[in-house]
Amino acid sequence: MTAPVIGSPNPRTISLQPRPRSPAQLIAMLKAVTKYDGIEWGAKDNKGQLISQIIVGDAIKESQSFDISPKSEKEFQSRTYLTMIPPTLGFAYIDDNKKLRITEAGKQAADEKNLDVLFTRQMIKWQYPSNSHGGSGGKGASSFPLRKKWSLHPFVSAIKICLMLEEMMDDEQEGYLSKSEVAMFLLTMEKDNQVSSVCKEIIEFRNSLSKKSGMKRRQLGFQRHFEKMQEVYQKDIDVEKYKIRQRKTNTVEEFLTIKIANTLDYADTLIRYCRFTGLFSSSDRVRRMVLNPHQKWKCKMIASEKSFLKINSDIDDKEKFFAWFGNPAIPTFPWESREGHQQEILENLSRVLVQISN
Repeated sequence: MTAPVIGSPNPRTISLQPRPRSPAQLIAMLKAVTKYDGIEWGAKDNKGQLISQIIVGDAIKESQSFDISPKSEKEFQSRTYLTMIPPTLGFAYIDDNKKLRITEAGKQAADEKNLDVLFTRQMIKWQYPSNSHGGSGGKGASSFPLRKKWSLHPFVSAIKICLMLEEMMDDEQEGYLSKSEVAMFLLTMEKDNQVSSVCKEIIEFRNSLSKKSGMKRRQLGFQRHFEKMQEVYQKDIDVEKYKIRQRKTNTVEEFLTIKIANTLDYADTLIRYCRFTGLFSSSDRVRRMVLNPHQKWKCKMIASEKSFLKINSDIDDKEKFFAWFGNPAIPTFPWESREGHQQEILENLSRVLVQISN
């Protein structure tokens, strides 16, 4: 009897693949490749090699921010670094004429101008569905299987979750997201209006963990993550779509274990980029996303701004979409007004008074 053919699953989670893993690496990369803006991405030399991608890849390797070991397919390195986070966050993309384009946001990042403001604007605009999320094989946004199901802004949702957890648990210390919570609950969201239900899941998870310690606590965390991945991918598993890339055979258990590792990797990357905005701060405990107490008033404004939840519907028009996504001047922040500037003065004054009193 012939064994069933195992297919590839549909994208089911937010994907912020770690290439480049940190904002510092992204900036270094953009510095190295901005001069190649407009280069023909698919150009080949007389040996059939993707020469443009090799040239760009070599430029990236020369940066001290990267440690890229030599590979037989040099062009693959530049493809992964330039086609993952840069288009996902609106810094660069490959246009309809197959040319590399560095957006105005990408050029500003390369110039290192107002980086916290720039990254905050880009992270706010980050949405699902998007032109840069076209499913497997680069088929484009029109082929994205969840385009009608997703309506999500991950960064805005992260802020709202932290604020709501603090409110629901009536404890400022609970207004955070751990790395595993980001992987399990934030990355598996589909809509912005799921914040409340996600918070309830997180509280339940924390309560169950609080009853365990040591190895039993870690085992419970892994078990809950496994169950969450199974819940997310069950429809694919039911129709034999659980293939792991670059493997001839695999089981459902192996597939879900890989998905756990992937989401933890994405969570780590997401935390790094969120912190770079200055709205989140580092935690001296477990790796967490913690709202910066000095910027919490801005976070509350972002959470209350309804326009930040609007999905840009131009996902099928690449040039139009990236003209918007790559514009470093938008969106306008709620505090960029007369009242907002007054609020900032009051917040800064309050901080100074606290420091003096201490």
